[in-house]
Amino acid sequence: MTCGSPLTEISQRPTVPGGSSCTACDPGFGGLNCNICETDNACNSKPATRTAVFGNENMVCNKKPEFFYNAFMTCDVNTPALAALWPGNYALSLDMDVINKTIEAQLWLDKNEQFFCHIDSCVLVTTELEGKVETKWTCPNIKCTCISTPTLLCGGIASTAPINLKDTVPDLAGPFTLTCPHDSTTCSFRIANLDGLLPNGLEMVNCNRGECVFPSEQVSSITALKKTMPVGIIICLGILGALILFLIVICSIAKRNQIVLSRTPYTLNNEAASLEFRNVGYTLNKDGLEILKGISGSAPAGVVLAVMGPSGAGKSTLVDILAGKRKDGKVS
Repeated sequence: MTCGSPLTEISQRPTVPGGSSCTACDPGFGGLNCNICETDNACNSKPATRTAVFGNENMVCNKKPEFFYNAFMTCDVNTPALAALWPGNYALSLDMDVINKTIEAQLWLDKNEQFFCHIDSCVLVTTELEGKVETKWTCPNIKCTCISTPTLLCGGIASTAPINLKDTVPDLAGPFTLTCPHDSTTCSFRIANLDGLLPNGLEMVNCNRGECVFPSEQVSSITALKKTMPVGIIICLGILGALILFLIVICSIAKRNQIVLSRTPYTLNNEAASLEFRNVGYTLNKDGLEILKGISGSAPAGVVLAVMGPSGAGKSTLVDILAGKRKDGKVS
């Protein structure tokens, strides 16, 4: 494995035995493979391996999760499931090629490489939702291989773990996702068919990342997203809206009919009858109390007549008499 600054031709970089991490980095670079820039000066310590868009630009060290050319990252890994079987300090190192949409990943245990993965055909998207920005790599293809040197995870070194991953690692398959929020030093590394062992993926913490780029290459492509409601709530609101609309239509039709009827002249039919009464009187038989005396009136056909008066004035008695109901007293 080679070590050193990505500004150095790969054939001129120092090498270390397979499975080992680098021991000495070029000034201004760090990480397990000594390829993560720390300062702008480090990115200009050697001639650039490519030409700037605007001629005499100086390179800068981009430390943000949104990458533009070829970035490198090393993170500690919080993975209780693996640590329970093989205790130790886990780390992931990533070589992320934005131009070719590939990732080279290495899993380390106590600074000894265990296996590596080649990931390709990736789609890289940076999004913003409610002020939170994250960069996500989504890749359909992943091919992992145990290193040839004996390791704890892939076998070859004595371990108390009841299993090893020698046969599991080559069978790992996509899709693969790498998600990095911009407001933290954490990322999530997830391989679909490892969900049984690692349902939340590999939690990457204390991530150190960097790439040497020209300022003209740093063209952000953040896509703004809108928060959407759950489908169930949308359906309920749709049903409620339909009911409200239905009630509005019914009320509008009723109001319209009422207006039409109020403007339509009333026409009497040939069988309409008028009512006329004169000098109606009523006296109780028991004590001779006179309830009604000399009541006269009329109700022409098609006209509503209201009988009004205080309680006990004889309104109900008069209506009963006009309706022909039998009364115990004397009607005159």
